[in-house]
Amino acid sequence: MTWRSATTVKDRLFGCLPYLLPLMEVILLGFALASRFNIFVRQGSLAWQLMEPLLLLIGAYQRIPFGGFLILILLIFLVIRNTAISHFIRFNTMQAILLYIALYLGQITLGLLSAAGSSAVNGIQDLLLACLALCALAAIIYSVVQTARGLYAEIPAVSQAVYMRVQ
Repeated sequence: MTWRSATTVKDRLFGCLPYLLPLMEVILLGFALASRFNIFVRQGSLAWQLMEPLLLLIGAYQRIPFGGFLILILLIFLVIRNTAISHFIRFNTMQAILLYIALYLGQITLGLLSAAGSSAVNGIQDLLLACLALCALAAIIYSVVQTARGLYAEIPAVSQAVYMRVQ
C-alpha cells in the first residue's frame, strides 16, 4: 500500500539503496559461515560473476574503519531527520537501519554464546547464525522488492517501530 502519496521512480531507487547496508553485513556473515563449512564459490563461475560488484563494494566498506557506524550516523542525520525528503525514502532508510542493528545485535549475542567454547555450543551457534543470515536476507529481499514496486514493506515488528519513529 502506498501510504502518504504516489511514489516516483526516483523515490523507489533511493528507497532501495539503504538496504545495501544490512545486505553487506549478511554477505559478510555468509562468507564467515561458508568458510566454516568449506563452501566456496570458484572464481569465474556464474555465482562469482554475479557477486563481483558486491564484493568490490564490500571491500571498500571494510577498508573504512567503523564504516557501517559512520554510514548509519550519516543516514540518520541526512535522511531520516530531513523532512524535505519523502516519507517513503525515510521509512525505507529507517527500516534498513533497524534490520542492520538487529543483525548486528544478533551477531554479538551469538558471539557471546561462543565464549562458552564447547563443541555443542559451537554447532548450535553455527545453526543460529545461518538462521539469522537467512531471515535477514529474506527480510532484505522482501523489502527491496516491495520498495521497487512502490509499496511499503510491512515486516511485523520492524515496520511498527519505523512508523513510530518516522513521521
